[in-house]
Amino acid sequence: MATNNGLVKSCQSLIISKGTVDFQAHTSHSGNGDPWSGDWKTRVKRRVVERGYKSVIEMCRANEALPYTKLAQLVGSDVAPVQVVILFREESLLMGEYDLFVKSSLVRSLHEKLLDGWSDKKEVDFQEAWALASWETMIGEQNQDEANRVKKALLEMQIPKGWLPKNISDPILVQAFQGRSFCGHLE
Repeated sequence: MATNNGLVKSCQSLIISKGTVDFQAHTSHSGNGDPWSGDWKTRVKRRVVERGYKSVIEMCRANEALPYTKLAQLVGSDVAPVQVVILFREESLLMGEYDLFVKSSLVRSLHEKLLDGWSDKKEVDFQEAWALASWETMIGEQNQDEANRVKKALLEMQIPKGWLPKNISDPILVQAFQGRSFCGHLE
């Protein structure tokens, strides 16, 4: 598959500017109200435990292909998807498992954006570019070079039409991430 960096770049800009719209749409919940009110981190972590998980990272491992929007719904009606992303990222960093966050986020982004799976087009299509750009914005600028290498590997592979990874151990993902190392930092 040939890459179309222009489409991926313009799509990334769209995601960033559209992120505000999506973010606002995902934060207007019924129930207790504003997802950002009070000590939201403690509230979300408590809800995760109430649902039978020891941590956000454990919940994410147990639901490997579930997009962040669905994970947030699983936790509660007043939880925004970005809150799950933030807590998963923080826990991954604290536990020395940032690569898990990075790979898992790609799986989730692909499931969120590619409803019919990977296309069989020779050029990257909009949905694929959207999924990859969305993932790239989650993992941070410090990982730009490594993310570009993963995207390039994926776009050069002969990925079967309809493919979606079940988890981070999918052979296509393992190959795309081979030799890649990602870093993050707590903010």
